[in-house]
Amino acid sequence: MIQLQGTKALAVPLVTNISIVRLNLRDNWMEAPGGSVVAELLKENCYITGASLRYHLCHPPICRPRGANCACSDTTSLLSSHLLENEKNNKR
Repeated sequence: MIQLQGTKALAVPLVTNISIVRLNLRDNWMEAPGGSVVAELLKENCYITGASLRYHLCHPPICRPRGANCACSDTTSLLSSHLLENEKNNKR
């Protein structure tokens, strides 16, 4: 499990790293606050256009019963939106 401070520590060098184009965030349980940190990173680094996000924010059995109001779902949508925007910008 990556705590919020760990996610922030990982995000700092990724903001300016233009070599990394895909992140593997699978199974690290960084939770919604950590996902928000990554979403901010993606706004700054347009070179990252892909990410594996499976089970990156919450433990699915805990999150799924909460449905659409789950903070994890909102953060996943935000991450996906930024990735899509980065991909569009890189095709120009």
